[in-house]
Amino acid sequence: MQRRTLLSLALLFALILGACRPTTPDVNPLATPETGRAATFVTVANTVEARPDETDDFSPVEPGDRLQVRGQARTGDDSRSRLDLQPDGTIVRLGPNTLFTLEEMNAETDAPFTRLNLLFGQIWIVLSGGELQVDTEFGNASVRGSYMSAAFDEQTGLAVTCLEGHCALANEHGSIELTGGEASGIPGPGQPPSPARPMTGDENQQWLDAVPEAAPLLPPALTPTPPGPDLPAAAEGTLNTRHLQYALTNNCTLPEDVAAVGDWVWLFQRLPDANGGALTERVVVPAGQTATGQLPPGQYAVTDWFADGEQHGPQIINSDGGVLQVDACPNADGGQPPAGGPGTGQPLSDATTYTLTNACDRTWHWLFTGPQTIAVDIAPGETATGSLPPGTYTATDWLDGNTDSHTSALAPGGALTVTSCVAP
Repeated sequence: MQRRTLLSLALLFALILGACRPTTPDVNPLATPETGRAATFVTVANTVEARPDETDDFSPVEPGDRLQVRGQARTGDDSRSRLDLQPDGTIVRLGPNTLFTLEEMNAETDAPFTRLNLLFGQIWIVLSGGELQVDTEFGNASVRGSYMSAAFDEQTGLAVTCLEGHCALANEHGSIELTGGEASGIPGPGQPPSPARPMTGDENQQWLDAVPEAAPLLPPALTPTPPGPDLPAAAEGTLNTRHLQYALTNNCTLPEDVAAVGDWVWLFQRLPDANGGALTERVVVPAGQTATGQLPPGQYAVTDWFADGEQHGPQIINSDGGVLQVDACPNADGGQPPAGGPGTGQPLSDATTYTLTNACDRTWHWLFTGPQTIAVDIAPGETATGSLPPGTYTATDWLDGNTDSHTSALAPGGALTVTSCVAP
């Protein structure tokens, strides 16, 4: 009788193993030969595409892909991306429904200059040196130090915020200088920049949601991340070589007037190792939506919290472990906030996933009995993966033609992985 091995990991989330997936290449055909500077995609959330120039077709990008000069990048609905300009360390973050062209990027590492043409959408810039200019149909915005955002739409115009440092906004009809905490814009064609004004609360919130690096510069009321334990100074163990892929579903359904109550926030913090230095990515999942994406290889401290601030984690995970997939509602009342306040937040340990591989020559049957009854039939040589609704389950399995069955209890949470079966 061949021995069956069960591995139940008591995690706050489910990791679906991807050991047979080939290692992702560092670059794709969008890449250019090594020069003094490069624009590299670091994080990809949902739909992010690029092309070498306007005559080529768009294709999906992955972390590690590079965008060449005169290349274009675009994001879809609910999609975001981060590009790093190397070696200077400037960060360019793309918001949803954004299209831009990398028009110019000089090779001088001691005085870097970059010019982007923003056709529509919104970008945020964290400048580490030199100057970055954003051109639009109505005018251009530039930053010399160090945090600037630019949003452009032909109907609403160009809007610029200068969170910190010195920024400028100009066209043939006028120009204006901005300092930290100020904003301006060009409402339409043929109009000069508007007078500087203080940034609004909504604009500060956009910075927090889009740019984790900006959190120390924002009012404390906007950064309700609960305090957690100190993180390790560096990654430990075997070096990870695969991207960290995630699929996070907030299946709470909330009334429209309290939709913000249902936001589920995830914080990914990469620990320094040979892959690179520390990296922070913030993912906000509104009620009823799914966020998918990829992060660079590495070991991550993962923390999540609901709108009420209750924290789960940090949990240390390795990107080589497979896909981080969570399909749950963090609200203890099934998505409906209790009277008088937001949800209490429910630990992610209620979610359980399974990965079942049938190495036998007959169909393998599994029956999960708990809050719901779920049957899984696995053909010879096949693998079944899925998730169970929150709760405690009894798992029973058997082979066709075999009266013997095996039963075990599954506590809430974790991942059930079976890589062999009981042979006759």
